[in-house]
Amino acid sequence: MAENKQILPGDRYTEILEGGTIKLTAKTVQFGSNVFQFHNVTGFGIAKVETIKIPLGALLILFIIGLFLGSIPDISLVGGLMILAAVGGVTYNFNQPQRYGLGLYLNSGHMKVFVTTDVRGLKIVVEDLCNYMENNKLGGYIVNIVGGNVTGNYIGGDASGTTSSYR
Repeated sequence: MAENKQILPGDRYTEILEGGTIKLTAKTVQFGSNVFQFHNVTGFGIAKVETIKIPLGALLILFIIGLFLGSIPDISLVGGLMILAAVGGVTYNFNQPQRYGLGLYLNSGHMKVFVTTDVRGLKIVVEDLCNYMENNKLGGYIVNIVGGNVTGNYIGGDASGTTSSYR
């Protein structure tokens, strides 16, 4: 399990995906319209995903310009709005939740990251995926990442039998 690897937007070997469903069988891994042979997957892991923030220097400059314009009587309203925008930008930066991703590592060196904020559910799913890879069970495993929540279900037998939830 590769924990605490920082994933930056724009990494050419990493594709960041906002949720979805991953279906695993003994031979394939499928998400959306992408299908990979299971033996091309080298592993799964948890990675921090860098959130995009407004640069603090730009907010400071906006604040200073707002103070300057606020002291001029004819355009003080514009200055006040610039100050409010700078304060709003700082608030936005500090109130963003830390995002994590379920990393799907491929033999090619590429990585697909399914983003979530549910770290607890992500750890459970990665542990279950490792057990699934180790045990060579019949059936499949389905991971759902929807609205920031992560769940995983093992589907036993030929996928037409009963299901049991790990969460």
